[in-house]
Amino acid sequence: MTPGVLSAPASAANILRPSAPPSPSHTHLRYRRPTIHTQRIRDDGAIDVNGALHEGCAANNQTILTLQNLTARAQRTGQRLIYQCHGTGTVHEIAAFLIGAGEYQYYGCGGWHQRAGSDWSDHRPVELDKPLGAPLAAGEYHAASGLWHRRFASGTQVSFNTRTNEGTITWGS
Repeated sequence: MTPGVLSAPASAANILRPSAPPSPSHTHLRYRRPTIHTQRIRDDGAIDVNGALHEGCAANNQTILTLQNLTARAQRTGQRLIYQCHGTGTVHEIAAFLIGAGEYQYYGCGGWHQRAGSDWSDHRPVELDKPLGAPLAAGEYHAASGLWHRRFASGTQVSFNTRTNEGTITWGS
């Protein structure tokens, strides 16, 4: 079993979907800022792959805005922009991720090596297995309160307070 990864394709029925972690060649980066990996293969057709692994993806407004800006750029340019937030698995980080997440954006948590005697369950928050559904709209910010809100098809509601950097997830059915 591998560490938990949240997937956030906007068109999928379920945003929280286990996925494989990034390749080992990209897992030992120690940057606080996103590390962009781009590969272009030109033969009979063009295949562009654009991606970033952001280790230390924090529970804060910057994470939400980064995710939303990447989604807007992908839509504007027609490119697939893959982005993985790698964090510690707190509900606050997951809430910030879910507020901002768009298509081809993922959340991963845990270490890259299995601890002795572990079955990887210490790498996988229970939130990874809960039903979520497609987002009903982009996250909405209310400047007067400093709060973000987003709802999903399952009835799940997520909020994030930019003043305290704390989020809540109220799970639907």
